[in-house]
Amino acid sequence: MHTGKIIESIYQNGFIISKLKMSRFTPQTANRFLGSAGGAATEHLTSDVCVGMEIVADGAVQRWNDLCGPENSVQAKINASSTLRAAYGTDSVKNAVHGSSNNGQKTAEMGMWFSRECKTSAMFSNATCAVIKPHAIQ
Repeated sequence: MHTGKIIESIYQNGFIISKLKMSRFTPQTANRFLGSAGGAATEHLTSDVCVGMEIVADGAVQRWNDLCGPENSVQAKINASSTLRAAYGTDSVKNAVHGSSNNGQKTAEMGMWFSRECKTSAMFSNATCAVIKPHAIQ
């Protein structure tokens, strides 16, 4: 719902999107992605499509997590009102965005999301090709 606004924030904060993929989590991939969290988080992740991105910048993991804010969106609204979770999250499960906590987790999550295991959700019978010139996203 707020994907465009989140992408705009990514660029405004000096990140570059090098990969982007829209897909659906299966219960199995959601549980692997979430680890021990499971439960309501698995149900939320599998409820609709998700957009996964590789975003690049110096210190990207820490900078992205700072931009995301506290995992609980209610706390983000109180303590970090300028963050993405404060703006677009609703609670501790539906918190709008995810950030890997370290480079090892990032590598594992990207390996899963950008593999064939997570299939694109594009419906090629009802799609087109959009080419965006580089100057349009600066």
